[in-house]
Amino acid sequence: FPADQDPMPFGVARMTQDEAIGRIDDFLRATPELMAIPRETPESSLRVRHPGYDVRSVLRDPGVAFPRALLVEAERDELIGRLSDELYSFVGACAQGRIRREAPGWVERWKTAGIEALLLVPV
Repeated sequence: FPADQDPMPFGVARMTQDEAIGRIDDFLRATPELMAIPRETPESSLRVRHPGYDVRSVLRDPGVAFPRALLVEAERDELIGRLSDELYSFVGACAQGRIRREAPGWVERWKTAGIEALLLVPV
């Protein structure tokens, strides 16, 4: 998520990674929230917090989980079409049924934005 747009899970501002790990059961029961990230957000302004995996590799290289820079380069080299002005993320540590319930609304949002294809990066 962009540093200036902390989604404040469960109303907790600046939740730490350790706090997120401690609340994994809460995340698993929560409805996943889709976070729109402006494509021009520099990597230095991105933050990661995820209760379900070790985020150290993402802290070293954000492209491990959010390959924005590679996609921008592929767009520039005309290997792919135009990227959306917004890229998206969500905490996947949640019940799969909850994702299935939210996904149709997300798909409609993306269709309305003219997005024709998605790259999902599971971490």
